[in-house]
Amino acid sequence: RDCLLSRGLGDVYKRQEVFWEMTTSKVMVLERIDGIPCTDIEQIEKHGINKKRLAENGVMIFLNQVFRDNFFHADMHPGNIFVSKKHPETPGYIAIDCAITGSLSNDERYILARMLQAVIKQNYKSLAQLFVSSEWVNPNSNIIDLENTLRACCEPIFEKPLSEIEFGKLLLYLFQSTRPFGLSIQPSLVLLQKTLIHIEGMAVSYTHLTLPTNREV
Repeated sequence: RDCLLSRGLGDVYKRQEVFWEMTTSKVMVLERIDGIPCTDIEQIEKHGINKKRLAENGVMIFLNQVFRDNFFHADMHPGNIFVSKKHPETPGYIAIDCAITGSLSNDERYILARMLQAVIKQNYKSLAQLFVSSEWVNPNSNIIDLENTLRACCEPIFEKPLSEIEFGKLLLYLFQSTRPFGLSIQPSLVLLQKTLIHIEGMAVSYTHLTLPTNREV
């Protein structure tokens, strides 16, 4: 779908083009790309690419695909993402292999946005209520116990540089901790979770960021 181009983001995100006129049922002809593997920090620095801006653009691309376009690349492991050599001060990405994609319902996107807001504001009571109202957990769950569980999972991540946060382990711990409350996750959200982990890995490798506290929101 065209929204994988992340319209409105200019050159910061590009997908590999398919030459349909030369493609058959047995052979797919794709554009040859000229990019740097997203994990090759040495080459990224050699080309003078702004790593902080690269990390910021990666997060912006992800949020636009999920919350604006509602159609995201769900297989963003390092082998599928390259860094463009163009515009090193406003660097972008080139994505290949878009065979696995994800999409969320309007309700799921709304709930995720509210959950993200609750986490940033460290409002764990609201977060617990969202878990229950969205039916991620048993509707008869004890709100206070769930709130304390979510606080124990999320609180340690604040005021730490991003390089010290392992979101993969955090998500795993969060899901394990809420399993006693009857946690149930839709397949689309599992794809989103996997994509988040890959985005985190790229951002950590490019720069050091600190999450905002509720005083800064």
